[in-house]
Amino acid sequence: MATEKINGFCYVGWCGNKQEEWGHTYTLDNVECVGVTPAKVAIPVLAVHLSFTDDRQRELKLLLAAGLLGFLYDTTLVNAAVFSPLQHLVPRPFSPPWMVCIWMNFAATLNVSMVWLRGRYLLAAVFGAIGSPMAYYSGAKLGATQALISLNGMLVLAVGWGVMTPLLVWLARVCAFRAHMSQDVS
Repeated sequence: MATEKINGFCYVGWCGNKQEEWGHTYTLDNVECVGVTPAKVAIPVLAVHLSFTDDRQRELKLLLAAGLLGFLYDTTLVNAAVFSPLQHLVPRPFSPPWMVCIWMNFAATLNVSMVWLRGRYLLAAVFGAIGSPMAYYSGAKLGATQALISLNGMLVLAVGWGVMTPLLVWLARVCAFRAHMSQDVS
């Protein structure tokens, strides 16, 4: 969970403090980070996560599915003007890659530190409905969006994440269950 929070802060901090394309110089608290980009933080952290995973192929499928779902979900919200993230690499109305990385890092916690949510879909919905709008709002306060998210936007995020979090928990459970089933057969 700590790595997901550190990564999220790094993405939001970099993207919010300097509006450049990926691959350029970024600043974080007025300190130039030459050649350091959000992707250069996300990829090694996800690689380390995968190296400690028993079934890398299934975990990678979960991470990629979460990234795709996140891209589609956030792109829908950007199109609906719920929030407007700073764009990096891809044009509006698409969700930027740094947000997709946050989704993938969140998914990386689901079979580890957030495994306690497995099978508790109502709790996952409440957790997502409360925590995720706060995370988006915090990112907006750090400068990762062009404006703060409105109250209506926060409500949309709460409803959406009230659905997305249990869905991701279910996907993680399916991936973990299949991994255990294939180990039992071996």
